[in-house]
Amino acid sequence: MYLLRVLILFIIGFSGSLLSVEAAADVGGQPASGFLLNKPTASGQGVVHGNMFPYTIYYDPAKWEMFAGNPGDEREYTFSPVDGSQAQVWVEFRSERVHYQELPQNLIDEVTADGLSDVQIELFEMLEVNGKYYIFIHMTADTGDDDKLMGYIFHYLTDAGMLRLAFVTLESEGDVHDQDFQDLLFSTELQD
Repeated sequence: MYLLRVLILFIIGFSGSLLSVEAAADVGGQPASGFLLNKPTASGQGVVHGNMFPYTIYYDPAKWEMFAGNPGDEREYTFSPVDGSQAQVWVEFRSERVHYQELPQNLIDEVTADGLSDVQIELFEMLEVNGKYYIFIHMTADTGDDDKLMGYIFHYLTDAGMLRLAFVTLESEGDVHDQDFQDLLFSTELQD
């Protein structure tokens, strides 16, 4: 359990994973058939606002417990399921930049350095959500137990840096949390 929490805490903290706005145009705009976005199933009552970039996220406090980061931290918010299941959502804003094509290898290197093995990038593409384009990475990794860790990581590019939303859980629980993750994603409003 401790190792799983450490691994989940790591996933979003991988180094140097910001994209340039210009590079995003090279990715393409058609989602692959392997990942389908669904419209939200419920509207949340809780609300959080970005500190370093103007965004708003609405969430359902009956499903998610929200923890605010310290002022000035890249990780502004963390969401955990109120039922105690093994899932996390992080919202970060980073100002450093790397080319978008470096993101998958940066993620693999960082996750491997933290003790995970067989890190796989299942999908790397551009997706449109609410009229905004995100660089999307779906990754999996072995935790050393019988289950795999999986993550959906969305990167929104701005002139000031990148807003990143990361959804991480055990692969065996992915279907359980998938719609809740997407509800948070679709409730995100960006004011750039």
